[in-house]
Amino acid sequence: KDEAEMAEKLCQMINAPCLDLTGKTSVVGLLEAIRASDVLVCNDSGPMHIAAALEVPVVCMFAPTDPVRTGPFSEKAIVLTPQNLPCVKCFRRVCPENNCHRAIPAEQAEQAIRSFLSGAFK
Repeated sequence: KDEAEMAEKLCQMINAPCLDLTGKTSVVGLLEAIRASDVLVCNDSGPMHIAAALEVPVVCMFAPTDPVRTGPFSEKAIVLTPQNLPCVKCFRRVCPENNCHRAIPAEQAEQAIRSFLSGAFK
């Protein structure tokens, strides 16, 4: 629920169908929403691991954590990490600078999403 405002803004910016379920599902509802998804875009989180377990394509953004250590453990995953940030993989829960995920270009995320949706990702 804490991210509802941000999710609403994101859905407004996306030029594609977007269903915002931020803070509106139970765990079972979240699992079923992920199962029905063509691709999940997320950070290093529980939903990322659910998608990996269900073999749902996932585009995940990493910065304070390390994908080698924490997954996703799936062949249907594209991991995005910021380049040229000295603080990457700091494992902090709260970032004083808040630059980590912002340092991942939106175009890079879009390209990863499109590779799944177009069937180009093998």
